[in-house]
Amino acid sequence: MVPDPSIKACVLSIQETIHGLKGSHLRQLALDLFANTSKPLNLFTPVPAEDYHTLFTGPNLGWEIVGFVLAILGVSLKYDINKQKEPPRLLPAQKPDFIHRIAEAVEYCTPVCYRYACVSHQALWLLYGDACLKNLVYGDMSE
Repeated sequence: MVPDPSIKACVLSIQETIHGLKGSHLRQLALDLFANTSKPLNLFTPVPAEDYHTLFTGPNLGWEIVGFVLAILGVSLKYDINKQKEPPRLLPAQKPDFIHRIAEAVEYCTPVCYRYACVSHQALWLLYGDACLKNLVYGDMSE
């Protein structure tokens, strides 16, 4: 499991990164995400526990964190929809199609980590989140 402060730091980092985009910097952001994903995470950097997230957020943000946050979002939305009996009107983010799109987006992030042989705690978070989301969206596929 991923500690709650780490999840919140990841979400905040993505929000700040996206809100900080100016003009056509989306391409550069994508290139930076690829570059950060390709770099190994230095686990021997002396950093206090509360600042651990700085190793993989902010300017160090990679696809594994983007995919992980999307997976957590998808799982949260799925549980939220399942709790409702009959909503009078579904918001766009509550429609089943939206959750399938999130699962698809997570599925785009996962192979990037495989491609770069990304082995880190964050890549494992992504794989775990992806598995949880797929299980909720598509059901248990084991036989």
